[in-house]
This record gives sequence, C-alpha cells and structure tokens, in this order.
Amino acid sequence: MSITVLNQAQDWFHNMVSKYSLKDSITEHNLKLKYHHSLETQKNASHLATSLGLNESEIIIAQIIGLLHDCGRFPQFYHYGTFRDNLSRDHAKWAVEIIEKESILNDLSPQEEEWTLDAIFYHNEYKLPSNLKEKNALFCKIIRDVDKLDIYRIMLENQYILDHKPPGDPSPNIINSIFRKECVWYEHVINETDFKLLQLSWVFDLNFKWSHHYLIESNLLESLIGTLPPIKDEERIKSTILEYVNKVKA
Repeated sequence: MSITVLNQAQDWFHNMVSKYSLKDSITEHNLKLKYHHSLETQKNASHLATSLGLNESEIIIAQIIGLLHDCGRFPQFYHYGTFRDNLSRDHAKWAVEIIEKESILNDLSPQEEEWTLDAIFYHNEYKLPSNLKEKNALFCKIIRDVDKLDIYRIMLENQYILDHKPPGDPSPNIINSIFRKECVWYEHVINETDFKLLQLSWVFDLNFKWSHHYLIESNLLESLIGTLPPIKDEERIKSTILEYVNKVKA
C-alpha cells in the first residue's frame, strides 16, 4: 500500500507546485528551488534509509516524508514572500495541516501515518523531543539529515535568494556555539555570514555516518566553508567543523 500512497503523493505534489508557482518571477524562482529540493530530499531519504537496512515499506515512507516535508513552503512563499517562519508561519506545522486536510496519507496504516506526520512536524525543530517513540525518532532523524544536506547544495549553487542583511562580522554567540560544537540558534542570526555559520553548525546535529560520508565525499562542506568572507577566528571555526565531521565519518 505504501507505494500506492507514494504515487498518489507525487501526483498531488506536482499539481500543488503548479498551483502556487504561477504568481511572479521571484515566486516562481524560489518555489522552483523548493520543488527540486523536495525531489532531491526524497531521493537522498531513500538512499539513507536503504543504508540503515530498513525494509521496502519503510524506505517508501522515508521517500514520502522527503517529498512532502516542505509542502508548507509553497503557500508560505506565495502568501508571505519569505521562507522565514518567524515572519510568516511555521512551514512544518503548515505542511502537516495541508497533508491532513488533503487526506494524502489515508491509505497508510495508522503507524505509518504517525511516522510520516511526526517526521514532517519536527523536521525543522532545533532539537527533537526526548519522548518520541523509537521508530518515529528514526524517521525524524532521517529527514533532518537529508534536508540539511540538500540545503547545502542549494546554497552552493548561488540560487537561493536570502532576505538577511549583507555579510558582516558574525555574532559572538554564533562563534561560541560552533566552538562548543552546538547548532546555532536562529534567533542569533543577523546577517548572511551568521546564516552561513548557522548552516555549517548543522554538522553537529547530523545523525548517521552515511550523512557525514555524503557531506565529505560530495565536497559540499568544504565548498560552503570556502564561501565565508574573512571573519574573526576563521581558521579555528573551519578546523572545528571539519575535524568534527571527519572524526565522526571515520
């Protein structure tokens, strides 16, 4: 039944994208990025789930989550002109609302639906709740990893339209978070440099060796680090991030 739901979800998704993209060139550009991001995240979710030895139905669930995790982004940018949740609506919660309203997952088992909705609901949280069921948490970790990895790709293609202040000196709070090997809080982001450091700090929240291998072997991490402007403690920041990823990868 899962493959049937995947096919239905793909049909629904393509129709939904067409509905929201036809507004203006900026909207079309940004939502085209999210469209391809969703497809790439679906693909990588399948690869990661396969590497973990999940069964066929569970791999399909991972694909459904990857495809639909950002469906709230489309009405978000269409109506608000931003991807910043703090200036609009939480896109993950909005995605769950849409999925439930459209009855996209009705043919899944109750357990599979719970895995899917929890993973989408929590994919953008700073940290996962500690009380999640084991399998629910697993799917949450899968989508959180592959989502981050493909956002790195998007940033490197220089196609992402940022609505932060131009690059500048990073916040001391952000630098200290990296030295503590912690993810940066979005509330500390002021300019584009802060935002890039926030994204680089995501390496401290990757959950699987597959993700670290992908990050190193694709050269995404070093390439994104190379886009940083000259900043205070630049070499220490770079070495902290690269040493952490290579240590986990080993």
